Amino acid sequence: MEAFSKLLALAELAQKAEVLDDFFSLMFTPQEYEQLQKRYALIEALITDELPQREISKALQVSIAKITRGSNALKLIDPKLKAILENFFDKSKE
Repeated sequence: MEAFSKLLALAELAQKAEVLDDFFSLMFTPQEYEQLQKRYALIEALITDELPQREISKALQVSIAKITRGSNALKLIDPKLKAILENFFDKSKE
């Protein structure tokens, strides 16, 4: 989709977190923004594998179905991206 490619290109121009935050605030409704944050936390929790899925569900207040969808999505991503995510989350613990 051409519009999505343009969206990615525009997001790539935002070099600083504060600019990207403003950009996300523009592009997403408050509810979508909150869901994006929960999705990030869910992916982080699944990759770091520190909590069982039921505890993730309780901590993030998301359904087990959402956790299953996130887990299934992680099984389908490119191994290079998964390695990048694992490395990022490992470093963010430090």
